[in-house]
Amino acid sequence: MPAKTSSRSVRPRDLTLNIRTDSRRRNLIDRAAEALGQTRSEFMLAAACREAESVLLDQRFFLV
Repeated sequence: MPAKTSSRSVRPRDLTLNIRTDSRRRNLIDRAAEALGQTRSEFMLAAACREAESVLLDQRFFLV
């Protein structure tokens, strides 16, 4: 059976991030990911990247 593709660009992933949590938080993340039709990894990576961008943008000095 051919691999499933999506409209998102497919990039090779060669790094792994690991995180420890409790079952309550994992279940919360799983429910949210499922609601969006994403895997746990997709959901967590997108959320972490959004937060990282927000933190970095908040530290920028904008001169108007």
